Amino acid sequence: MLHANHRRVNALWVRRAVLLSLWFALVLASVSLSSKAWAQAATISVTAADVNRTQGLRNSTEQPYWVNHADCESDNDFSFPLVFTNPGTLHLEVWAGAANCATAAERKATTGGCTLMGTSNSLGTGATINVAVKDLVRAAYPAADAANLCSPDKAAIAQSITVYFLLLNNSSDEASISARFPATETINVDLVGPQPPTEIVAGAGEGRLLVKWTSSSETSDPTQGYQLYCEKIVGDASCTGSTLKAGATPNASLLCGVNTGEAVTSGTASGLENGAVYAVAVSGTDKAGNEGALSEVVCGTPEEVTDFYESYRQAGGSAGGGFCSFSLQHTRNGVGLFAAAWLIVAGLRRRQRKARSSSWMKHTVGLGCLLAASTSVNSAQAAAGNATFGSDGGVESKAHGISVGNHALYELRFGPYPPKIDDEFGGSGPYQVMYGKNKRLLVGFEADWLALQLDDVATLGPALGFGMTQMTAKSPLASGAGLSGEDNTLSIVPMYGVGALRVTALQDQLGIPLVPFAKAGFGYSLWWATSAGNLSRYNGSKGRGASYGTQWSAGLMLNLGFLDRAGEADLRTGPEFESAYLFGEWFSSNLDGFGGKKLNVGSDTWFIGLALRD
Repeated sequence: MLHANHRRVNALWVRRAVLLSLWFALVLASVSLSSKAWAQAATISVTAADVNRTQGLRNSTEQPYWVNHADCESDNDFSFPLVFTNPGTLHLEVWAGAANCATAAERKATTGGCTLMGTSNSLGTGATINVAVKDLVRAAYPAADAANLCSPDKAAIAQSITVYFLLLNNSSDEASISARFPATETINVDLVGPQPPTEIVAGAGEGRLLVKWTSSSETSDPTQGYQLYCEKIVGDASCTGSTLKAGATPNASLLCGVNTGEAVTSGTASGLENGAVYAVAVSGTDKAGNEGALSEVVCGTPEEVTDFYESYRQAGGSAGGGFCSFSLQHTRNGVGLFAAAWLIVAGLRRRQRKARSSSWMKHTVGLGCLLAASTSVNSAQAAAGNATFGSDGGVESKAHGISVGNHALYELRFGPYPPKIDDEFGGSGPYQVMYGKNKRLLVGFEADWLALQLDDVATLGPALGFGMTQMTAKSPLASGAGLSGEDNTLSIVPMYGVGALRVTALQDQLGIPLVPFAKAGFGYSLWWATSAGNLSRYNGSKGRGASYGTQWSAGLMLNLGFLDRAGEADLRTGPEFESAYLFGEWFSSNLDGFGGKKLNVGSDTWFIGLALRD
């Protein structure tokens, strides 16, 4: 009986032990699940816009998140504001490297692919983590000498690394939660500047040297800008006495010029003394802001030069000073005529826009058209109508008459443009000495309003036009010893308002696709002279001005409709233009201010171009 009771007691304790064990297992499982659920609810985020640096963030064009040599030397560290959600008992670890530091295997590897930047156990809802730039450099170059960390081997190229922010449990195994910075890019650590340019040449300018070079062919670290360094040589005409040395680190106190851009191959060393010998060298700057070593050193001597405007004034010319310099005492009548012509043109154009006619204009100008055309129109043709290029690709019948038109003609023109500047000096003067006899191209545009139309005979109306041309040459040295390295440029912008008569009888009556024309009126031109990119001056007078005078032209247009009548029909029925023409024109303008003291930038020349009639 006792043995039976003892067996029942033992069985009871066994059941209690089993139940207790199950209860403990359930508690542990619950705690584990709660811990995992807590961890899974945690988040971490970092935003690039909130990141700063201890010595200021560079602007977006200067790679603010890259690490360059100056950052390393000055400890321009990063400050990362982090935001946490439900971090619980997790702690923060910051890693950086070229490998995937979010995995424990890479963090524990001995290959140096990941480097620990720092840790934090007190997280809360947010924290600002400072990451030392030198630690990032160490992560990019694991084998670098610690004593010379900011100056790795010159052969080293930029290294890309990523910064990882990891929320880990106590075992620090795989990252429970991770974030990277930047989210889609990497941080580049670049401590070495680009290779210096080669083939340095220094040309003389007035108070400056015009330096040219050949950019290095380096593609892994292309140059983004260049710095020029100058040192005055005293007592030695060669460059051997200079402290500038090829391959040396640039001395900021000797900086004498800067030019930005990856493709630039020249720059100006300014603020120099004429007649003094200067040693010059050039360095490059890369995308990260690192400045490279100096190029080879060459010598140059700034000298006084004579640009075009100075040469013109020294030869006795008096033009210049400003764009609005009318010589009223010499040209009052001429200026009045010119202003009146422009007012008439503007008034006629306004009338076209309003689609209104003026009876006095129609009768007065139309009488001249009738007289000019009377020999080409006979009564039989007038009764039967005339053959014209028609919208159907054939001919159509039209009655004679005078009407105020609402059509326009637009011309794009090209041609050489030799200005008459040297006429003031008897045909050989400062222009030919500076720019030679080569003719520069002028590109122009003209718009004509076909105001009065004598059907099948002629059109008459005002026209406005303008163009642009430039002449460039090297300025000669004032000593006469040759040419300098300075470019001097003369820019001319001719404009005009003329009356245009176009005889359409050959085209409209005989089917011959030719339209002779003649134009006459007034021209007005702006001009300015520059030397080394700066406006030229002489004894306080600015090298720019306005010239005006008379001009005329005559030419012949070829109607392209005869080549393709169906194509002309399509052109006519299109939304914009009715006919297309090729034309040639002889052009003559005399822009000397009607005999006043103006730079005569008129020309006797020819143009060819394309004209479209709406």
